[in-house]
Amino acid sequence: GFILVRHIKPIRGFQVPTPTPTASPPIANNLQEECIRVQKVYDWVVTANRYQNKVQIPSDCLQQVNEAIQAGQNITVQCVEPVVPPTFPLIPKPQPTQGPNFSCRIVSIRRENILIGGNVVRVGIVRFLFSATLLIRVFADGTLLCEFPATVQFDQEIVLCLPEPLDEDNILCRITAIECTPLDPILGGQILLDVAICIEIQVEAEVKLEVRSEE
Repeated sequence: GFILVRHIKPIRGFQVPTPTPTASPPIANNLQEECIRVQKVYDWVVTANRYQNKVQIPSDCLQQVNEAIQAGQNITVQCVEPVVPPTFPLIPKPQPTQGPNFSCRIVSIRRENILIGGNVVRVGIVRFLFSATLLIRVFADGTLLCEFPATVQFDQEIVLCLPEPLDEDNILCRITAIECTPLDPILGGQILLDVAICIEIQVEAEVKLEVRSEE
């Protein structure tokens, strides 16, 4: 019922040799080198800004507004934003925001050298003109008097990685969100709007890449 355990002392000066590890055999695969053509993204900018725009009330609507004011009614204004384009597909061509409600147009491009981290970098300074068509509704004591579309425009300069010879054909942009808030009461037949927009801009060009794919 007893188990005999014998303790063997190591002999001084004798070392047990360490077994040499055996290299694992390479894993067989079917990877083949191929060349593909894809869109390379040189720059991707997401920005937001706020602007104030004055829109003119059409004459027929303004007449109704003035009559309601003279009658002592309370005038309120509502701004209805258009539905922005969907997130996907990712910035397709042609420009996704060219249409009746949104547009994004390149006004000018100039190239400058700027200093980044001690290095001189050649960039493109692009001026954009963004447009959006909103629906303005005017109420008198909560009752709709009239409504009309109003187009607001904003211009903005954005610094982009735009290596030559890339140009405006390689720049895609779209308005991804918009919020509109009427501010002061109607003055001089105009309505002051506070408009916030979110913009996505991308610089891309086709390149050839060598990749490995499995057959």
